[in-house]
Amino acid sequence: IAGVDLGRAVRAAIEAGVAIKGGGHAMAAGVTLMSDRLGEWRAFLEERLGDAVTKARAEAGLKVDATLTANAATPELVHRLEAAGPYGAGAPEPVFALPRHRLMEVTPVGVEGRHLRLRAVSGDGRAVEGIAFRASGKKLGEALVRLKGAPVHLAGTISVNRFGGRERAQIRVVDVAEARR
Repeated sequence: IAGVDLGRAVRAAIEAGVAIKGGGHAMAAGVTLMSDRLGEWRAFLEERLGDAVTKARAEAGLKVDATLTANAATPELVHRLEAAGPYGAGAPEPVFALPRHRLMEVTPVGVEGRHLRLRAVSGDGRAVEGIAFRASGKKLGEALVRLKGAPVHLAGTISVNRFGGRERAQIRVVDVAEARR
């Protein structure tokens, strides 16, 4: 993401003792860390890069590549999209709009409830799960909470959530708007 310096974050993690070694530049980095420090590493990155990522995305605007419904958001679609990768600075992941889905659940999750897990239902009654990372206390999170129960347009990338031995598609929500008549 333009405006987010991964290499600098890795160097700061090494200086802070979170990572053992690593390096990189603004657009790519590598790191070595102890497996028992993975949670600390994740928290460090969220703290170090979260605001920069949010700011960079807000300044860049949002380009939607295609529309999608809850019914079409499947692990099979994700696997096909992954086969079209790799994605990176020159080839970003596709962003999908999910128009007119009712926002049924919005639940804080993660450390201090910083992320919001959600469930949205399309007009045909099919549901899709979603996650809005680092959204609590930010405009996106406030909008999701305020619009719970309402028809919305969601935008985000699609990924597979592997939990409890199951694979489910989920939307990584980056924007929401109220669906007006």
